[in-house]
Amino acid sequence: MHSSLSRRNFMAASLLAAAHPLAALAADPWPTKPVRFIVPFPPGGPVDTTARIFSQKLSEIWKTPTVIDNRAGAGGVVGASAAAKEAPDGYGLFVAAIHHSVNPALMGKLPYDIEKD
Repeated sequence: MHSSLSRRNFMAASLLAAAHPLAALAADPWPTKPVRFIVPFPPGGPVDTTARIFSQKLSEIWKTPTVIDNRAGAGGVVGASAAAKEAPDGYGLFVAAIHHSVNPALMGKLPYDIEKD
């Protein structure tokens, strides 16, 4: 089969492919400060333990401290509400569980918008 890729198109595609990694190098480094894991359950439970294991490994990879912030109460609504009010800068990560997909049906009105927050 004969290719219809012209020399000009090939050169343009090659230039774009070569420049693509440079865009990642120009991006701001992340993380530059501690990353906070918001856990909507008390310390010692399975969700908290899993979050601690993940945060420890990610801290080693990122070479940045991580913090576990337990916000227990109301079936995870207290923690989810805190996460919804977090700045959208990527330094606050919410550890969700199955409760967060069921809560809207069980509780009706929540203090956050599950689609926007």
